[in-house]
Amino acid sequence: MDYHTVKYIQKLLKEKIDTLTEKVKLGVDTFEEYKYIIGQIRSCEDLHRDLTDLLKKQEPNEDTDQRGTKAWTRIA
Repeated sequence: MDYHTVKYIQKLLKEKIDTLTEKVKLGVDTFEEYKYIIGQIRSCEDLHRDLTDLLKKQEPNEDTDQRGTKAWTRIA
């Protein structure tokens, strides 16, 4: 997966987490809605963490791909 794509997805996830957190802070109508939102927050956080771990396993390669962008290689 492209580095910039991963960073963009992480940014979207962070915004979603912030929005959901704010909604919980402002109050929800039912306990079921609260549990649902907390589940969404946890899912987004898990995905964000997985993407971070993916980036840590990759490092920039000095070679470039056909599009002229930096290629990323996987570290075993």
